[in-house]
Amino acid sequence: DHGAESFTKEIIDGIETTYLVGSKSLVTARTPGLLVSRYRPISNNLLNLRLDINAKNFIYLINGSANADGKNFLPNDLLIIENESNFQLEVSPTADIFIISLPAKPSYQPVQQRK
Repeated sequence: DHGAESFTKEIIDGIETTYLVGSKSLVTARTPGLLVSRYRPISNNLLNLRLDINAKNFIYLINGSANADGKNFLPNDLLIIENESNFQLEVSPTADIFIISLPAKPSYQPVQQRK
């Protein structure tokens, strides 16, 4: 188990970012390219995400609300973003967001494709 001290945090443009899994975290995973981060607004309600265009990004709203492209999102809503290098999300002050990023084409054969 890892405590809060295991995770790197930084505040970028008023958004607290916590790196849970990946190169900026002490926690790694067997899945190459897997990144998990948590985002919470501190002094800014506009989350400007820089995404890997070759990744599948899963944006999960834990708490609060968000708006993207004129659509409203509530807790437990999931957005899947592909083929985008930038994505903008307007979030409420209580928003708590997890983003899971995986390579769109894994470097290994996924279990569901194995025979």
